[in-house]
Amino acid sequence: MARYATESVINAPPEKVFAYVADVPRHSEWASHNLQVTKTSLGPVETDSTFESVSHLFGTQREKLTVTDYSPSKRFAFESVSRQQLSESE
Repeated sequence: MARYATESVINAPPEKVFAYVADVPRHSEWASHNLQVTKTSLGPVETDSTFESVSHLFGTQREKLTVTDYSPSKRFAFESVSRQQLSESE
């Protein structure tokens, strides 16, 4: 499985930055490939929350995102699986 990680220094309170990054539908505000993200689970964002995304980089990409780690103001991680990979494995 491919992994991607990056680090940046941002001059803002950690709680504010965390809230912005953990608000997955807002990723379209800074993504450069016409990203659309919709929450598909109920309730607030937490571990196991799910989303569906559609992006347009090298064609249309449809993916299912699942929050894998959520510790408010400390840690946020999610995995993204291609909808094509999901249908092939079913």
